[in-house]
Amino acid sequence: MKILIFLLFFLNTKKSFQVMLDKDSLIYLSPKIEEILKVEGTFIYDFTVSKKGIFLSTGDKIYHNDKVIYEEKENNLFALTINKENLYFGVSPESVVYEWKDNKIIRKYKIPASNILRMVPSEKNILLGTSYPALIYQIGKEEKILQKIPDENISTLTLKKETLYIGTSPKGYLYQLAINNPKDLKLLLDCEEEEIKDIAIKDNLIYFITNSDKKMPSLYSFDKIKKEIKEIFSFSCSTLFSLTIKGETLFVCGSDNILYRIIPEKNYYLIYGFNCEALTKIFLYENEIYLASGYPPKIYKLKKELAKEGSYLSPIIDLKFISKFGKMEIESYLPLLSSYEIWTRSGSNNIIDESWSEFERLKDNKIKSPENRYFQYLIKLKREKGEESPIIKKVRYFYKNINQPPKIKTIKISSDSENPRIKIIRYEAFDPNNDSLIHNLYYQIKDDENWFLLVKDIKENEYKLDGRILPDGFYKIKLITSDEVTQIKSEALKDSIISDEFLIDNTPPQLISFDKEKKGEKYHFKIKIADSLSTIKGFYYSIDNEKEEKLLSADGIFDDKEEEFILEIKKESFLLNIRFFDEYLNEKRLNWLIK
Repeated sequence: MKILIFLLFFLNTKKSFQVMLDKDSLIYLSPKIEEILKVEGTFIYDFTVSKKGIFLSTGDKIYHNDKVIYEEKENNLFALTINKENLYFGVSPESVVYEWKDNKIIRKYKIPASNILRMVPSEKNILLGTSYPALIYQIGKEEKILQKIPDENISTLTLKKETLYIGTSPKGYLYQLAINNPKDLKLLLDCEEEEIKDIAIKDNLIYFITNSDKKMPSLYSFDKIKKEIKEIFSFSCSTLFSLTIKGETLFVCGSDNILYRIIPEKNYYLIYGFNCEALTKIFLYENEIYLASGYPPKIYKLKKELAKEGSYLSPIIDLKFISKFGKMEIESYLPLLSSYEIWTRSGSNNIIDESWSEFERLKDNKIKSPENRYFQYLIKLKREKGEESPIIKKVRYFYKNINQPPKIKTIKISSDSENPRIKIIRYEAFDPNNDSLIHNLYYQIKDDENWFLLVKDIKENEYKLDGRILPDGFYKIKLITSDEVTQIKSEALKDSIISDEFLIDNTPPQLISFDKEKKGEKYHFKIKIADSLSTIKGFYYSIDNEKEEKLLSADGIFDDKEEEFILEIKKESFLLNIRFFDEYLNEKRLNWLIK
């Protein structure tokens, strides 16, 4: 029985809801995820929360809660912010910022750049980050360029007291700017990545997230005093969008419906249950976490209390072969009045389709799902009262692959290069279950229906057959391969294959005729030899036991089972020796005393 302990790490999360996993893959109920607003469109680019409610941009519209207060059909609305009671939002590439109050626009600012990408409020003004050119621009009581940034885009701005922290793209610069002394621009870091997407500050540490075509999105810290940079986390999603910090905890979101909750050097949690394709921005208001999404555009609130119930759906697990299921063991922690349920299903394809069974609840720890190759389980957590979540610490499931027959790919028979009467039988076989294999070889002579055992229980993939032990004739080899060494007898399986026909020839050619005629001082010999099975391949002669000479056939080529040889010798009397053989080196020697 095979045992698989599944470590819950990078997961298929589309159906998991109101649960979270930590770095040790423990599953908990998450803080309650509350959907508080849904609007039309596809993507929320920016939003802010105040006493007046939620303001957000979907790229072509500005919303106040669920009401559209401004719309642009030809331009883009990327960035907005609130300062005191007034709303500011930028129009790109028109490069205009509108100041909005009491349901109307009260002021318009023209910005000397192509796009307005970021806005943050200072005590008296609004600070903008732009692209083409990349500027730090101030509007409010005084309009002016605070600093030109040597890159194409201001990808993020974070203001901490009187210091502005700036991230750029596509060069990935991290800058620090004192807004009371804007000439004091400091390059803190030139990142390997192309984009610094967001920044959060905690004491002397600058936390920032990056995106790159060269590596996975990452979270870093930079110590302003020690000038040290550390990579804290690498993310499995394709793009990161937003970062914020609450106490000791960092929150990161991106192009997956997962919220990452990271306590540097201690733990991290992945929170699931946002019904969207991407989380686009995190906003901290009055110590509450708000999140915006895309596909569809929604606003969520992460509440302080735990969810009452949640569900975790495992990824589809490939068991490699059709498998029989055994028990499932769960290691858990269950506070008073909390519980969990396990449900399983199986299917024959790696996507959920009609081949999949319905979910069946685990009873007596026994998996009820039908035999199949693919497997998935659902864990439902629930708490009635209390502040603690039930915890799933480890999931173990038992299964056994249904035995698959061994597969013989090829069998080939060739003659040994030094002795053609020795046949080398080579075959290639494998077992899908990686079982050990043994092979039996049988032979059959032409016109005989019977198979005779040649060799039994060999493990090698090659066997040398000495053809001299068999009568002449045409043969075939049958290979039967079995996994019975590994499997129990009742479940062992076999495969077989029959080779092409091959020849066993142990008989030398024969002399058919030997004609001699004396013409003057020469003897003229005409010698015919023949072989019943194979081609003549060589003929040699010698006179009076001296050095052998090679003689070609009368037609100049060895290509037949019967060949004629012409020999002329100028000598009165001598001993003639001849030697000839077939392609299997079966040899015949003859001699005559000629006088």
